[in-house]
Amino acid sequence: MTLILRKLCAAYGNDTVLHQIDLQVAPGEIVALVGANGAGKSTMVRTISGLINSSAGEIWFDGERIDRLASGQRVLRGIAHVPEGRQVFHDMTILENLRLGAYVHQGRRPDRCTTREIERLCKRFPVLAPRLNDMSGNLSGGQQQILAIARGLMAAPKLLILDEPSLGVSPALVQEIFGLIKQLRDDGISVLLSEQNARQSLAIADRGYVMSNGRVVTEGDARALLQSEEIAARYLGVAAVSSERNREYVGQLASKLKHALAT
Repeated sequence: MTLILRKLCAAYGNDTVLHQIDLQVAPGEIVALVGANGAGKSTMVRTISGLINSSAGEIWFDGERIDRLASGQRVLRGIAHVPEGRQVFHDMTILENLRLGAYVHQGRRPDRCTTREIERLCKRFPVLAPRLNDMSGNLSGGQQQILAIARGLMAAPKLLILDEPSLGVSPALVQEIFGLIKQLRDDGISVLLSEQNARQSLAIADRGYVMSNGRVVTEGDARALLQSEEIAARYLGVAAVSSERNREYVGQLASKLKHALAT
């Protein structure tokens, strides 16, 4: 499975918001899509999943061009999208939300396969298991995010697209969710992770793309992007993880402090 975008453009009315995007996600890879709010990340992932029509360019998935397919056909090809804001159905039970995730396979696989998949996901997400008959609206924000991810996995995706999974989630559950994303990669599911939390997403990703004003401004190894002071300052709004200059400066301060204490 490989996702390839070639010169992809998308527009709202007459306003182009994605400009000539080239991007690739290889099998078993986490790719982080980072940038400030309004950079175009959500538009990008919605265009990949078919919720927004592209205006130019191509989307290829698993060797097939899919940019002219409806969103449901893209799900059947193996792309599942967990949207920003979770969008679980609050007036439906957890079980009903999970079954909705498998809706595209209805009539294509036996009901017992859906039941087994729910049982498997309940083992992976134990917070859901004892509450399958509870209304989803009774879950916390972080628990709803876990449900949204589980619902996406019900489609048996090859590629899982996650749009701002840390938004509105407590710090403790954010750590759990990012740990889960790493486990998905270990299970062979590719992940395209769209996140404002650049530091945490790049820390678990294999590669990253930095967006600004609807364009990819740079790409590369995730850790190299995170450690780049220029990229962090100009596009990510975070300090770089480390640098030779910072380490040297800290070393000098430590040496001066040690000397002062000794005199």
